[in-house]
Amino acid sequence: LLSFSLLSFSNAAQWITFAPVSTVATAYYGVSNAAIDWFSMVWMVVFLVCFLPCSWIFHHYPLAAIYTSCCLNVVGAWIRYSAGSSYAWALVGQTVVSMAQPLMLNAPPAVADSWFTPHERSFATAIATLSNYAGWAIGYIVPPLVVSTPDSFTTLILGESVFASLVCVCVFATYRAAPPTAPSASAMVLREPFKQAVVNVLKNHRLCLLCVCYGFVVGCSYAVSTELQQFADPFGYGQVEIGLLGLLFVSCGIISGTVMGWVLGRFRIHSWLIRCSFTFSTVFLVLFTIALQNNIKPLLFVSTGLAGAGLIGFAPIAFDAAVEESFPISEFVSACFLNTSAQLFGLVVTYITAYLGNNGAWAVTAFVGASALLSWLFYPPSTVVKRRMSELGSQHVL
Repeated sequence: LLSFSLLSFSNAAQWITFAPVSTVATAYYGVSNAAIDWFSMVWMVVFLVCFLPCSWIFHHYPLAAIYTSCCLNVVGAWIRYSAGSSYAWALVGQTVVSMAQPLMLNAPPAVADSWFTPHERSFATAIATLSNYAGWAIGYIVPPLVVSTPDSFTTLILGESVFASLVCVCVFATYRAAPPTAPSASAMVLREPFKQAVVNVLKNHRLCLLCVCYGFVVGCSYAVSTELQQFADPFGYGQVEIGLLGLLFVSCGIISGTVMGWVLGRFRIHSWLIRCSFTFSTVFLVLFTIALQNNIKPLLFVSTGLAGAGLIGFAPIAFDAAVEESFPISEFVSACFLNTSAQLFGLVVTYITAYLGNNGAWAVTAFVGASALLSWLFYPPSTVVKRRMSELGSQHVL
C-alpha cells in the first residue's frame, strides 16, 4: 500500500506542477495561460483515450500494469526536465507522465481488496485514493515556494524527477500483486471476463448514476485545482496565498476522506454520505465564490477548506460504493468508469471555467449543485452491498 501510494503521490504532484505558478510558467515557456492549462488538461484527454486498453491490461496483468505505470512516470518526468524552456517538449513529457495515470488511478479498490480484510478495505481504499490528492497538496505548496523566477523552474522539475526515480526503485523492490494467502472470501472470487464486465457496468443504472454524479463533483475539483490561480489573480491574491488555498482545499479533503473511509468500514452508509457530501460542497462553494469576489479572506479560507472536505472527501466513498454495487465485476473496471466520467467532466468544466474567467467559480458551484439535486432525487437511499453479502453468505441491504 505504501509503495503504491507513493507512486500515486508522485504522479499527482507532476500533474498539478504548473497550476499554482501559471503566471511564471507563461513567462518561462513564452506561451499563454490557455497553453499552460493544457499541462493539466492533457491528462484528462489521455485518460479518455487510454482508459479501456489500460483497464484490459490491469484486468489481465495487474502487476505489469503498475510496473509500466511507474516507468512512464519516471520517463515523462525526465523528458520534462530535459525540455528546458521548450513548451512543446515539456508538453510531450507531461503527456508521457499522464499515460501512467490510467494504469494506477483506478487501482485503489483492487489493491485494497487483494491485500486487506473486509473491515480494513474501506480505510485502505481511502488511503490509496487520497495519496493521489496528497500529491495535489504538495504540488500546490511547493512550486510557489521554489519558483520565484522563470529560471527556477529547472530546480522544481529536477526535484520531481529525482523523487519519481526513487519511487520507481521502491515500487519495483516492494510492490506485489497479492499476498500468498487471500485476506477475504471476496478476494478469492473469480471476476467476470473483461468484456462482460464492461457490458454489465453499462447495464447497472445505479452505478451509471453514481458515475455521472462522481464525474460532476470530481471534475469540478479538477477544474478548481487547475484554475484556482486564474480565479484569484484578478482579486489581488499573491502566488503564495493561492498555493495556501490549494493546500487547504486538498488537505481538508484528505482528512475528510480518511475519516469517511473509517466510518464506511463500520457502518456502510454509502448513500447518505454521498448525498451529504454533495450538499455540503454546494453550500461552501457558494460561500467560497462570494468570499473570493468580495475579498473576505477569513471566509475564503474557511469555505475553501470545507468545500475541499466535501468534494475530495467523497472520492473514496464512491469507489467503495461502486465496488459493492457491481461485485463480482473487477474493482478496477468499476473504478475505471468512475474516473472516466471524472476526466470527461473535468475537461468540460475546466474549459468552461477558463472561458468564464472571474465567474468560473459560479460554474463549478452550479455543477456540484446539480449533482446534489440528482443524488437526492434519483440515487437510492440504500446501497446493495453485494461484495459484503457474498462474504456473509446472505443478502441484506444497508
